[in-house]
Amino acid sequence: MLTKNFLKNTFIFSLILSLSSCTQKQNTPRLLAKEPDISVPLGFHLTSQQTPTVKPKVSNFSCYKGHMSVTNVINYYMHEMERTGWEIKNLSSTHKGVLVCTKINKSCVIFITRDELRTQIEIFTKKD
Repeated sequence: MLTKNFLKNTFIFSLILSLSSCTQKQNTPRLLAKEPDISVPLGFHLTSQQTPTVKPKVSNFSCYKGHMSVTNVINYYMHEMERTGWEIKNLSSTHKGVLVCTKINKSCVIFITRDELRTQIEIFTKKD
C-alpha cells in the first residue's frame, strides 16, 4: 500500500514539474519591478529609484541597467505590459524606446536607451 501511494505521488509530482517547466520555457524570464504589474527583464538591476515622501504615494520612478538590445527590451515590454492588461502606445525609434502605457487609475511611461556598455530602462508610474 505504501509503495502504491508513493508511486502515485511520485507520478503526480513529476507531471506537475514537467508541466511547470513547459510553462517556464514559453514565458520570458522576468523580475518584478517596484510595481506588482510591471516586470523587468532578467539581467537588469536596479540603479536608482525615487518615491515621493508625501502621502499618499501616487508616483514612482525606477531605473534599471542591463545587457539587452533596445529592440529586444521594447519587444519584451510590448508583450509583458499587454499580458498584464496595459494599453500601450509605442513611440519608439530604432535607437530609443518610449512606451506610454495606461490602465484604469494608473499610467506608466517607459524610456529605453543604450550607451556604449549597457541598456537603461527608466520606469515612471503614477496612480490617477
